[in-house]
Amino acid sequence: MAEDFSADGMLDMYLYENGQLIEQLEATTLEKKDADSFDEADINEFFRVMHTIKGSSGIMMFDDIMKLAHKLEDVFYFIRESKPDNVPHMELVEHIFQVSDFISAEFDKIRDGGDPDGDAKELIDELDVFLKKIKNEATEDGKELPPANVQEPPKQFYIAPVATENSKFYRIHIFYRADTQMSNLRAYTAVYSLKEIAEDILYKPEDIVTNEASADVILADGFQMMLQTQSSKEKIEKLIDGSGVEKIDITECTPDEYIKGFEAPVIVNNGKVIDLDSDVETIEARVQKEQEAKKSEEPKPGDYVIKTKEPGKPKQLAKTRKEKPAAQTFISVNVAKMDMLMDLIGEIVIAESVVLQNPDLKVPGLSLNNFNKAAAQLTKFTSELMSRLFL
Repeated sequence: MAEDFSADGMLDMYLYENGQLIEQLEATTLEKKDADSFDEADINEFFRVMHTIKGSSGIMMFDDIMKLAHKLEDVFYFIRESKPDNVPHMELVEHIFQVSDFISAEFDKIRDGGDPDGDAKELIDELDVFLKKIKNEATEDGKELPPANVQEPPKQFYIAPVATENSKFYRIHIFYRADTQMSNLRAYTAVYSLKEIAEDILYKPEDIVTNEASADVILADGFQMMLQTQSSKEKIEKLIDGSGVEKIDITECTPDEYIKGFEAPVIVNNGKVIDLDSDVETIEARVQKEQEAKKSEEPKPGDYVIKTKEPGKPKQLAKTRKEKPAAQTFISVNVAKMDMLMDLIGEIVIAESVVLQNPDLKVPGLSLNNFNKAAAQLTKFTSELMSRLFL
């Protein structure tokens, strides 16, 4: 099921979001092609577009798209950092259109079920020549070259835009019940549900789509996200709360802490701050001391009550907080059939997400009253089905 999940979920998202970026790139280039040069905002935006396409293509293992996007990103990186005066504008425009045409053609192949098998080597070589040309002109003018734009292995699907004064930064830690099935699927659903409000989002583990073993890690350690958004904590919790979730910790952090990502030394669990700086012996001693303190606590008033005496029986003490659990009924179920049922429910959840998030529904002026009613009913049934099976 993981392969279908990757193909249907991530691939659709990849094509849609990067297709939007290419359209944005082409529109800005067409608008400014007759100008003397691109302004600083344009260059920053072009760099971000190429950086995003490079990273997401690396995750999807579309190597030629990734390498070509990286090379054009290098060009924009140099222009952004060095601000050379004599960049051949029309030559740059031509390179941008060549790259966008190549990537768009590869996207079309993927949408048709084929492989992105185009060879980007010639375009990469041409961009390399262009980059060396503008670098040489810059050094002739006595300008210092910026550090190289180093390629790093892609870690996340999203690339952070510049934060605004309304941006907020959150650490999110979701804990799932120990008996939760397919927790990596639920983690992906949480990420996807924040997509509309996220200015940037990072998550850990990073391989929830491609690695089924990440489900065990999530059950053991929880699922962590770093979110940049303008939304409130209450709205975030409402979006990510779902079946199987035992507890959600959402804490606001500073921009500097957000930049540090998951390396920041504060993680909240059960309302307490976990100490990541002390050594193991110190932490173990502290935990043992806390456990001993709990054991030594005396019963408090109200912990015990006197049960009403029944005829012929003496009075007895009983803790009010402990009640005999209701008897459970068990039936024998074929394990293979149960696995098949859980897989099928997972596919239903994915299909539901694809339908409800379909970009075709965002057409201005489109009446969706009947669709929204049907979608709400579908969501109600799928939530009920999952809660019955997994809770």
